Amino acid sequence: MMFPDRTAAAPLDALLLAQTLWRDDHEATQLLFRDCDPYAVTRQLAGWLRCAIQTALAYGAGPEFGDENEFDVLRRWIQDVQQEVTQ
Repeated sequence: MMFPDRTAAAPLDALLLAQTLWRDDHEATQLLFRDCDPYAVTRQLAGWLRCAIQTALAYGAGPEFGDENEFDVLRRWIQDVQQEVTQ
């Protein structure tokens, strides 16, 4: 299936990209990166991440860390990433 407008293909590209990253398939990941709208794909992936965090919180995940909403989870995640970078 070809999309003349790569932005219209972003939901499919994001799904395929997530699968290739999950499988550590670097060749397929690079192929997708070359032929996608990176901004639109990033928006799709961020939307999925937010939905996943909201769903996890709705099912009770997070209180042990003091997480009340998705922004608490993202704050904690950013802190962890910053610690890894500085080590």
